[in-house]
Amino acid sequence: MLESGKKYFGEHYLDILKIHKGDKVDVLDKCTRDLIAETYDGITTNQLRNVFSEIKGTTDKNKLKLKRHRLAYVIARQVGRDKVEKAQKLLLLIDDLIKNIQSDDDVEGFQHFLESVVAYHKYYNDVVRANEKLF
Repeated sequence: MLESGKKYFGEHYLDILKIHKGDKVDVLDKCTRDLIAETYDGITTNQLRNVFSEIKGTTDKNKLKLKRHRLAYVIARQVGRDKVEKAQKLLLLIDDLIKNIQSDDDVEGFQHFLESVVAYHKYYNDVVRANEKLF
């Protein structure tokens, strides 16, 4: 499941943690959009925002790693749901990125990434729902 999430980023996967430092912002942004376009309906906006709110104020890598239990809880809540694979693809990728954080600077890059995940999730969720009502 994790590998299918990583495929969106290819060789740029760990560059996600340096998104705020590098010149790959556009590439990583497109990869993030593509991932969310496929997985947005696997997890609710509230669940994703709850994960984000747990993480957004954390600036220390060790404290962030201690919050992985929250992801485990959200992943477990998806079992038995229609779109469990989509949710797990996204959440396992987020968890793997947390495991790969090596510095407090990586935490900042991760937070930028997670913020874009929440924003694109909201966008795709609202756009698709609005379009479904049109037809």
